[in-house]
Amino acid sequence: MKIFFKFGVSGIIFTLLLFTPGALFSQEYNQFTSDSITYQVRDERPFGLSLNLLGPSILASLSGNYYITPKTKFEGGAGLLGCYAGLDYHFRPNGFHDYWSHYLGAKYSFIPNIGIGGSPQEKYFHGLYVPVGLQYLNKNGFGWAGEIAYTYSSKHVQGFWFCLKFFHQYNRLPE
Repeated sequence: MKIFFKFGVSGIIFTLLLFTPGALFSQEYNQFTSDSITYQVRDERPFGLSLNLLGPSILASLSGNYYITPKTKFEGGAGLLGCYAGLDYHFRPNGFHDYWSHYLGAKYSFIPNIGIGGSPQEKYFHGLYVPVGLQYLNKNGFGWAGEIAYTYSSKHVQGFWFCLKFFHQYNRLPE
């Protein structure tokens, strides 16, 4: 429990300090494209569900996400081995005529020890997962993303990892 508190709290604080200032205090996103006025796909469809292959929970996972702004996404998920939560920052908002975006993220992960490192007495690993990815999101809310990430664990598991995501973003609830 002492390790979880020490590493878990520091991982969450690191994630918040890394993304909060830029996400909340940056300039507003531009809603205009070169040919017409368009709404941002992420602004109209902030809630999403995804199926992830590999990624922060090692094998496969389901996750939910919410776009705080069209450039900042909170994501949390659970998989066959572990759970995770964190933020992604998209460098360009997706418009209806511009479907591609690249992003950088930081996620805190909590994974059970299945014999991949550390001592057998330790039941869990706490880690930081830092992805760099490319996302495709169409105007109907369907999309996919691929990412490569650096993983750092509280024990001996660290290095590069991959993730492939298939997702759907849902419309805002009516007011």
